This record gives sequence, C-alpha cells and structure tokens, in this order.
Amino acid sequence: MNELPRLICFDLDGTVYTPGRRRLTPRVRRAFARCHGAGAIPCVVSGRQIQMIDRALLAEPWLDALITINGAASYLDDRQTPVHAYPLPAERCLALMDAVADLSPLWMLLTLEGAYEQQGFMGYMSQPVVGPRSAARHLAREAKHKLEVLAGRSPVHSVESIRPLIEAGTLTPAKLNLKCRTDAEYAEALGRIRDFEGLEVVDMGYSEAEITVAGANKGRAIDELRRLLGIELEDSVMFGDSSNDLPALGHVGTFVAVENAAPSVKDRAQEICPSVYQDGVAQWLEQHLDARG
Repeated sequence: MNELPRLICFDLDGTVYTPGRRRLTPRVRRAFARCHGAGAIPCVVSGRQIQMIDRALLAEPWLDALITINGAASYLDDRQTPVHAYPLPAERCLALMDAVADLSPLWMLLTLEGAYEQQGFMGYMSQPVVGPRSAARHLAREAKHKLEVLAGRSPVHSVESIRPLIEAGTLTPAKLNLKCRTDAEYAEALGRIRDFEGLEVVDMGYSEAEITVAGANKGRAIDELRRLLGIELEDSVMFGDSSNDLPALGHVGTFVAVENAAPSVKDRAQEICPSVYQDGVAQWLEQHLDARG
C-alpha cells in the first residue's frame, strides 16, 4: 500500500504506548494529526474500556473513532453512547466463573459503564517479564497501579469480588479477563472456558485470557465501522502487536505489526514497521504521507 488509507486503526498498548506509558509520543501525535488533516480517519482499536483510555487522547481533535473492549463497544462523536455494542450476558459471566471457581482465578470485568478488577489482579495490560530489568519495571508498574487505586486515581475500580457487581444487574458486562496463578491452572481454566459456546476467547499468554461474546472482536467492529463510514476494505490499515489484534486480519486492507509484536502476530502480518520504541507507527504513516507529494 503506497497511498495513505482513509481509515487508520491502531492498538494502544505495545503499539503506540510503550510499557508503563499511557500517552502518545509527540512524533506519533503529529503523525496522526497530519493524517487527519489529509482526510484520513484515525481510530483507536483497543481492549481497554473507554474510561481506561487517557483523557488527553480522547480530547485530541484528530481522533475520530474508537473501538473498545476488543470490539464490544464502538464510538464516534458521542463518547457516551456506543454506535455498536455487544454485551456479555450476566448469566454467562456467572456460569464462566462457576466453571473455574475451584481453580481460584483472578478476574477483571469491563462493562459499558466502567472497569473493575479483583484485588490482586494487577496484571492487566502488563508486558512480558524477561530478565531482571524487565522484572523490576513490571514490579514498579504494579506498585504505581496500587498507589493509583489507593488514591482513587485509577480508572479501574479495585474490588474484593466482581461477582456481586454482576449479580446486582446494574452494569452492562462486555468483557471478562481471567488470570491464573500458575500455568497448569491456566491451561485447565482455558480448556473449560473454551467448552462454552458463543464466546470469543483470546489467549493473551502469561496465564491471562480475554473473554467476550461471540462476534465481539476487533475485526467485526472494524467492518461495521467501515460500513458506517462508507470506507472500502482496501482503504484501511490496522497496526497491532498482540494476539487480540489478529481478528483484524482480513477486515482491513493492510495489517501492520510493530517490530516488538509477538512472533505469532509478525508471522501473519502483511507488513512490519519499526518498534513502538522507535515510533514505528509514526514512521509508517510519515512515509505514506510523504509519498502523496
């Protein structure tokens, strides 16, 4: 693809956000602003719930659309009411929790109204821990998150159990994240969950899985957004780094993996751009903007 696509979809964590950083670099921000000025439509495509997305990013004048919770909720101008939503029925959430209760997993619940984590979860959106320096950064991120929770600054509410929230019936569940303490427990839990029909289950690695209702994935959400905006398949691009980005394959004209992406993602990507540490998404966009002459 040499021309600048009209729809520019991008994951956040690991794609334009470096580990522990919840904001764009100036170069990436400028690249998206230039694309918007050239008539393109930048669109966040994230596993995050909308309240978990940085307020500064939400306020950017160039950000036209958001696909959140792995495709379970999509937004255009109105950031309060999704244009598409695929809730995960409360009874299904409870059945899943019952099915693996003996394994004592930790849970996170993303709803259309907010995000809630079981105390001790803390691993959501953490990067793989490899070597002592990475382990130290991981521990620092978790310590920072704990302080944010205690100070009431975290967009994720820490609760003793998410079950009462689901049973109360006042929230609209959209995604469950499951995390186990050991690989063996995780493998058993994942097997039981995959026995359920009507679910999208993404193995995120490192004993963590994301669960949404069938059809709630990034690919379907991009399709729906393209139809709504009148954009052809070949006129779209997706930047990603992890397994929950792979459903976008075949639903955009070009799937671009950042260099730091998981090997399974790079193996299937049509193109690879430099890593998130090198502002790889911005480099790819700049090249296509400059090619316009």
